[in-house]
Amino acid sequence: MTAKPASGQDRDRSWREVPAIAVVVVLCAVLVNAFVVQVFWIPSASMEDTLLEGDRVLVGKLGDDYGRQDVVVFSGVFGPDDKDFIKRVIAVGGDTVECCDARGRLMVNGRPLTEPYIQPGNRPSATPFRAVVPPGRLWVMGDHRDDSADSRYHQRLDGDGTVPVDKVVGRAFMIIWPPSRVGGL
Repeated sequence: MTAKPASGQDRDRSWREVPAIAVVVVLCAVLVNAFVVQVFWIPSASMEDTLLEGDRVLVGKLGDDYGRQDVVVFSGVFGPDDKDFIKRVIAVGGDTVECCDARGRLMVNGRPLTEPYIQPGNRPSATPFRAVVPPGRLWVMGDHRDDSADSRYHQRLDGDGTVPVDKVVGRAFMIIWPPSRVGGL
């Protein structure tokens, strides 16, 4: 069986469907961006070498169970506006985090952390600290510890520098730009 050419009326109907299809596509993109996944641009060196300034990352917005070593985006915590930040979760609610043991390692609940992601040449922290993370909050730090204004530097704020879980936008899971750096986190 062969297909017959479309009549002029069929072609007109097809062109009238294009705007409706475009609206559906835009609506789907908006919903995915609002509720499922969003792209974020890395504006600073605070997460080097894991993330470089100018990288674009995908951030999953589903769920709110964040764990130690997750890389998360959060908003409106370390400044007067709703600026977005990206940092690594070091400790979660109920944990005690401190710097440092005799070998210079961060301690969480009395155990030293292994942190292969720290920027080469950086110490886990140049500043001694000790904090108990309140329930429903996260202690976050940048991987480039010498260039990261993270929980250590915001201990005078409400929550002692911790981030409320409800201010977390989501978990970064993939670098999507530039092409040479595409890969999972």
